[in-house]
Amino acid sequence: MDVEDLQDVEILQNRKRLSLGELSSIAFANKTKQAFLTDDQKARRLAERVLQPDHVQTIPHLFGWLLFTGALQDSDKDCVIGEHAAMKRPLGRFFEEMYLSALEQRLKSKLCGEQS
Repeated sequence: MDVEDLQDVEILQNRKRLSLGELSSIAFANKTKQAFLTDDQKARRLAERVLQPDHVQTIPHLFGWLLFTGALQDSDKDCVIGEHAAMKRPLGRFFEEMYLSALEQRLKSKLCGEQS
């Protein structure tokens, strides 16, 4: 990255108390056309305006993907949510939603595989 990437007017105008780490990560994701992952709602909203919408993902998205692929097991869910809550982070409800979504997608994937 170079200085011009970090000076993107859209990002700087809308930074609204975002950390330099979040801003530089958005700029890097924009330059390299990669996904941006965050659990900060302000950073997510800004990134959705700067990047392609499907390139902005959240920690609950990652949690759901790890469950769907089997990297995390169903038995890991409560532990992850508990650790997150212990750090006073407010995403437990979204983890629960993603857990259910991952189960649904796993079932759909399995049913589609059986029909083939």
